[in-house]
Amino acid sequence: MNKKTKSVLQGVLIAVLIVVLVLSFQALMLFVGFRACQKALSPYEEYFDGYFKYIIVGEDAGKPKKNDKKYVAIIDFTAWGAEQEIIDVPREINGKPVRYIGYHRQNSLMGGNYQLYNKKLKKLYIHENIQDVYSQALSAMMPGLEIMVCAAKNPNLIFSEGSTSGAIRYVYKSVNESDNVGFVANIEFLNNYSTEINDGYYSLDNIQEGETIPQPANPEREGYEFTGWYTETACENLWDFAESPEIREGDEFKLYAGWRKK
Repeated sequence: MNKKTKSVLQGVLIAVLIVVLVLSFQALMLFVGFRACQKALSPYEEYFDGYFKYIIVGEDAGKPKKNDKKYVAIIDFTAWGAEQEIIDVPREINGKPVRYIGYHRQNSLMGGNYQLYNKKLKKLYIHENIQDVYSQALSAMMPGLEIMVCAAKNPNLIFSEGSTSGAIRYVYKSVNESDNVGFVANIEFLNNYSTEINDGYYSLDNIQEGETIPQPANPEREGYEFTGWYTETACENLWDFAESPEIREGDEFKLYAGWRKK
């Protein structure tokens, strides 16, 4: 190859590199502009707290600008949340009740519903406060997810069609097998003072033979101090969470909250 040809080729390569850099920069600017435009069109301000990214919504999902915004809709995990294998969805965030997982994207260029993603997540605990898990909210590339639903109502009333591809476990008991969307959990934590609150359930779990029971966050009761989890309603035998319970197939292992008046 002579010097002239080599010089021409170098010039062409430099020109191509410049074109690629210019196009990449333009694509980046278009993306940044798209995200800025999308955010500007959305009626929701996005917040971050611990494991969750969320918005605050009201009663009427169809009129987000006309309602009193008082409920939390969790729309994604934070970077910290995306690293967790086990997550318990709180009943409140910063004093506001958590009601939704996923939500409609209002006036968004992307449209559809929000989707949460955490490729490491193995267990997600949700409670009676969750009114709706929106379509596709938990289905994106999380097929191994096990969802614990501690709500004394038919899970079909919580999960929209296509909201998850994970295995759903719950404490809801039904004589109608067609109601079932998953499996009954084999560990039940009961509040041990009122069946009017979520039929007395506080939390739940599901373990295999030989495994220990993960200990949930301590429950709260106005005017009382929580003393631990016991194997009977009289609260005589405190459960040792280092032990593995014996559970016969088809049975549930129950633990009862202990309380001491303040």
